[in-house]
Amino acid sequence: TVQARKSAINGYMISATMSSDVASGKKANDTLSFSSSELDTCGIDTIASIEFSLHIFDPDTFDTLYDSDLINLNTNMAEGFNQNYDSSGETIYDENGIKIVYKGLSTDGSILGPEIILYVENNTDQVITIQARDTSVNGFMIDPSLSTEITPGNKAVSGMTFFSDQLEENSITDFETVETSFHIFDGNYNTIVDTAPITITP
Repeated sequence: TVQARKSAINGYMISATMSSDVASGKKANDTLSFSSSELDTCGIDTIASIEFSLHIFDPDTFDTLYDSDLINLNTNMAEGFNQNYDSSGETIYDENGIKIVYKGLSTDGSILGPEIILYVENNTDQVITIQARDTSVNGFMIDPSLSTEITPGNKAVSGMTFFSDQLEENSITDFETVETSFHIFDGNYNTIVDTAPITITP
């Protein structure tokens, strides 16, 4: 089975879908599909460059057979093209080659619940993953969903999702203050930094 991982378009991390089962000695034509909603969120209307890796495994045992290096493809729109990166908002972390910007609270972007929208730059030479830790809303501990992987030199627009049932359990209808810290680690799960608590006022 061949799957795509770590996919980016024009320097923005964009989710890709591909899972191709190929029997021994056979061939397959398949498609790498990208999320149109994520393209819209990142302001991408022209695809100039594509980056991804391939994860290949035995579908019976799930044993990894091969993980490729990052593959870079340029379309016929690449020459002279410059993607605009919207880093506007409140910078809440900018150290260790990593920049995190708070861009606002979205109450209609996810069916699971409200989202804190973050813009993240990875200006390091390694793959990083950012997760939320020790998060509270209006003083009540909440366990949001955030796990964003970013390949070297790329950006991401990601939502920290707060599940509606947890908010209802704590009678939270409005976000007055959000406090969180970020756990950031590399591709080998080595910790890069655990940030100090960060306060966001939506």
